[in-house]
Amino acid sequence: MIKYQYWGSFRRVLNLQRYVGQNVVVGRLKLNNAVDSRTPLITKVFIRSIHYSIPPRKGPPISMKDIDYKIDDLHLDKISMPTEKVPITLHHEVYGKNTNQSPIIFLHGFLNDGRIYSSVAPQINTRTGKPCYTYDLRNHGQSGRKFPHDYQSMVEDVIYTIEKQGLKDVSLIGHSMGAKVAMLVSLKRPDLISDLIVIDNSPVVNDVSKLDRMIERLLIGLCHVETQLTAKYGKDIVDYKLLYDDTVKILRQFNINDLVIKAILPNIVVGKPHKLTASVLPFMKYDVRSKLGDWPVSYLQPLKKLDKPTLVIRAKRSRYINDDNLTNDYPKYFNDLTVTEMNTGHFAFVEHPTQFVKIVSEFLNRPKAS
Repeated sequence: MIKYQYWGSFRRVLNLQRYVGQNVVVGRLKLNNAVDSRTPLITKVFIRSIHYSIPPRKGPPISMKDIDYKIDDLHLDKISMPTEKVPITLHHEVYGKNTNQSPIIFLHGFLNDGRIYSSVAPQINTRTGKPCYTYDLRNHGQSGRKFPHDYQSMVEDVIYTIEKQGLKDVSLIGHSMGAKVAMLVSLKRPDLISDLIVIDNSPVVNDVSKLDRMIERLLIGLCHVETQLTAKYGKDIVDYKLLYDDTVKILRQFNINDLVIKAILPNIVVGKPHKLTASVLPFMKYDVRSKLGDWPVSYLQPLKKLDKPTLVIRAKRSRYINDDNLTNDYPKYFNDLTVTEMNTGHFAFVEHPTQFVKIVSEFLNRPKAS
């Protein structure tokens, strides 16, 4: 099941349902082809999920040497972004009631948004009783579009949003780019957090292009998705399955594996199917990808190591965490460190969500030191 979120008028949802031709879940109310008698009372609805299966591949994957990147077709010279060095309030969704339990905040990676946690966050909420907040980092999802897109700016956004929401004793969880943001927030403002979970990244400067060569292909592929779908569909509401099928077809031309495509598909906005939730073209123009490997040590000065419990989840089939990172780099910043491994690629919680939920829940439910 591919999950996504959309606010809109009830009439717009009925139009969407007509085009989709499948069951749509609206909050706790499931819309089938026969409309429930209560639905006319709804003025705003929240679509939670839709069933979609990625079609099987036909023939072998395209070889790397045959990829045609067609950068000139993207017309990057026409792209611009506002620059303002002030923190922004981040869009978020909440899973679970706002109880007396301390909250969990999830931070996503590059080219994703908070919805990538939409399958695991509710399960972790159920197992821990903690309300789960999924943040959209700047220039992703429904959060504001502001440059620069660097770690210092993202950290200040997260701190600003936590303080604005009045959250305390936060369990902070981050993946990939979001893992570095989570580590930096914890080191910068340890008073805000109770514990930290890092998913497959390290507190070092690294060359992302060497760690994960797919990132560049994925970024270029999504740029073509954005430009081609806009040109093809304009502002018309189209069959959502057809829209997904076109996205899958384009990304496969850039040799993107289906697991990553599954994680990326929710970035297509329902109601405006011709656009991604975040325009990726500015990322390409301003070479944001090359900055993903930064680790701004000067921003942390004077450095004080984190004493809060820290769990590192290492994906064994990924190169973002190596033995040297665990032996020499993590101990520079974190005193109370636990490491666990998952036999997955970089998207550990997408590949093995059940195992991930178990690991995270057991860590958060551990007996607290007196």
